[in-house]
Amino acid sequence: MHGTFMAELICFRRAMRTGLACLAVVVSVFLFASASAAATMPADRISAPLSLSPLVQLTGNTKHYAKPEYDKGRLPSSAALESITLTFLPSAAQQQDLDNLLAAQHNPASPLFHQWITPAEYAARFGVSANDLQKISNWLTSQGFSIVSQSAAGNSISVRGTVNVVETAFQTEIHQYLVNGQLHFANATNPSLPQQLAVMIAGIQGLDNFFPQPKFIPAVQSSTSPLFTSSESGSHFLSPSDFATIYNTTPFYSAGLHGESQTIAIVGQTSIYTNDIIAFRSAASLPSLTYISSLSSTSTPYLSTYCVSSVTSNCTKVSTSDLPESDLDIELSGGVAYNANLLFVYDPQSGVFNAYEYAINNNLAPIISISYGECEDYVQSLGNVENKSEATTLQVYTKEGNSQGQTTIVASGDSGAAACDTSSTTTSAVDGLQVDIPADIPEVTAAGGTEFYPDAAASCTSGSCNGSTPSVYAGTSWWQGTPSSTDVLSSATGYIPEVVWNDNAVYVPQKAGFAGGGGGISQAFAKPS
Repeated sequence: MHGTFMAELICFRRAMRTGLACLAVVVSVFLFASASAAATMPADRISAPLSLSPLVQLTGNTKHYAKPEYDKGRLPSSAALESITLTFLPSAAQQQDLDNLLAAQHNPASPLFHQWITPAEYAARFGVSANDLQKISNWLTSQGFSIVSQSAAGNSISVRGTVNVVETAFQTEIHQYLVNGQLHFANATNPSLPQQLAVMIAGIQGLDNFFPQPKFIPAVQSSTSPLFTSSESGSHFLSPSDFATIYNTTPFYSAGLHGESQTIAIVGQTSIYTNDIIAFRSAASLPSLTYISSLSSTSTPYLSTYCVSSVTSNCTKVSTSDLPESDLDIELSGGVAYNANLLFVYDPQSGVFNAYEYAINNNLAPIISISYGECEDYVQSLGNVENKSEATTLQVYTKEGNSQGQTTIVASGDSGAAACDTSSTTTSAVDGLQVDIPADIPEVTAAGGTEFYPDAAASCTSGSCNGSTPSVYAGTSWWQGTPSSTDVLSSATGYIPEVVWNDNAVYVPQKAGFAGGGGGISQAFAKPS
């Protein structure tokens, strides 16, 4: 329609000069615009009933820990899997079109630079056709599934069904696995689908509850742990004001840039105690944050939570292992951009990746932060990535988010180059060189960890350091001391020298797992442009 308007304007000016009508030109331009729009509508890819299509196995759809040595037998056939999501790949033509669009959107010389699209526009151009979605829905319901939802972007369908329905439809078995003292369930073999559908599938989520782990390692005993300056212990803890000093964000604040009019979506998989976040803001001397239950509120800055789970009773579940990560992410995101709105999107039922996909399919925020990951699971002897469907699926959503102007920041990993070795009891890596998903995806920005140079983190340079009685602790070259029994909230004095994060020498002997900044070469994705 924009092209039609321009044609009308040109014709009007021409008519004013020549007295000639331009109706034919306007009509032809309108027809051309309509044809172009029609040409971008998704083409049908399923040509015959799915019930007549032969079944083929989807490789790369098993979990790393779904191994015989952990197997505890079949999950009861009557057990319900509440949210199983089939994510669809764009066709080859759509993928090329999408890649071209992304390149143009990120090219300052292109007229499409930063011209973001909506989920509905994505669906009309890169999603599955309405006819195919209907055929897929019909096949799923014929197998006994109930449709839960279809994504606004036209690239996924979510269903629910019993274990018996899942095993029959997908020709696999759902087993229970005891790993690190926790009982999980997962498909024992790769699922199968009708061939015409299988070639469209990026992956199937929800066949297991091996959720990604938070990239947060509780502190172990270390004399050099960089801890604001506490009047009780003399240790240095990193507060938002310290971050501003160390990384020199103060000039931004002085220029009036504190995150105003921005929204950061933090994704997780547990309910949180919002009062804890409010209390942190107060203790850190940050501007007050209003908790709102509905995004229709005009209060800013605000904290809002959104539960993605299809079973509402799950939304109040609090995971003690996930809670510290979620608190940390929300507090420090809002601690740096302290006037930004914070949206916590979580799914205790289907995991953090489902929350991530929801944040993209509903275009909830221009910035998404995710501090979770799981290993890519490259098996050298087989020459393939066992968990590739997870990586491929997340790339589908990430590219969609990129086209909508969404930036995703993820943690690079907390286990160095041993992302698959997550057992805290081992003292040597046995699963080979591995990188993390989704840090391996070319379209995300993965942030790795650093730590302060040990001498720079030295604490308790005087006094007993046992916390029994407040005393005067001297400062260091980088930290202020505590001259009284009052904590020094802004104790960093400037930039503090950093080194690569690698604490294996401290963690491994204590059987606390591997601890270091993740990274390496992906086996699932080629080097990006």
